[in-house]
Amino acid sequence: MASFPKHIIIAAFLAAFAQSGLHAQSDTSYVEKFERELALQAYLSKKYTSLSYQFPSETTEHEYLPNSRSKLGVGFMWKAFALYVGYGFDFLNDAGKGDTKYLDLQMHYYGRRFLIDFFGQNYKGFYMEYPDGSGKYLLRPDLGIKQYGILGQYVFNSKKFSYTAAFNQDEWQKRSAGSFHLGVGIYYSVMSADSSYLLGGTIVNHQELRSVLFGPILGYAYTFAFGTGRRLFVTPSITVGLHAGITGTNRWENKDFDAYPSFISRIAAGYNADLWALSLSYVFNKVSTAKSEDAMLKVNTAKAELIFSRRFNFHPKIPRFLKPLL
Repeated sequence: MASFPKHIIIAAFLAAFAQSGLHAQSDTSYVEKFERELALQAYLSKKYTSLSYQFPSETTEHEYLPNSRSKLGVGFMWKAFALYVGYGFDFLNDAGKGDTKYLDLQMHYYGRRFLIDFFGQNYKGFYMEYPDGSGKYLLRPDLGIKQYGILGQYVFNSKKFSYTAAFNQDEWQKRSAGSFHLGVGIYYSVMSADSSYLLGGTIVNHQELRSVLFGPILGYAYTFAFGTGRRLFVTPSITVGLHAGITGTNRWENKDFDAYPSFISRIAAGYNADLWALSLSYVFNKVSTAKSEDAMLKVNTAKAELIFSRRFNFHPKIPRFLKPLL
């Protein structure tokens, strides 16, 4: 089992929209920022990208899955800055599912006014479980998927609803509230294989399939705050999109123009106290990338995280040129 980069992943980022997102005015009867701005975290995460397809005569989807690792790591978050170090464990994987090489860079920025998602995946090596219940797998080491996408949305009810309280735990959603959000998304995908992608269908009998999609997206999220002191929370969110797209086979041969839907579901749940927080979150993104009378191809990405956070007071000396960003 291998992955890119090897076993240790170090990710650091500074949110470009920190000033406009984190310092937005809020109704303090609904949302309150924690005084302790530094959080040390321990986490367990799982990410993957898969390729699914469905024929018109069938009611279920067929899906090629990667044999990707679960990761255990630590990190810290201070205002808009976060640093994480994770390690992938092979013993959690089934060797019978084949070998997957991959680089998966999913970043989700949860600001007060803006919601930004970045997807950057490069996977090669997939498997599919045979439908006969035998427990055996069809291995496709030749199958590769690359997908790059960026989505930006404006959160309308930012004064009373906080995405960052649910997914970053640096704020407290004191009362239940929700918000619509609206924006645009763009995706670029490449699927390649040494042989035909699937077992049939005119759109899949090629060694390469590319697509570019662009279009509007609309979503809604709501946080249910409950329990003693309303410290428990559950935040479901749904985003749908309709994209104008161009697809082409074998380096843009046989180009086709059409409309393609997308769907993003998120959920976060946990306990958010003054000194510590425990949360479980899941983000799933499904994008249709090609279709014909025979089948519809979809690229799916997912990320699940279990995070424990402990907050501390921290007052470092910050260079003057960095203060506007923080």
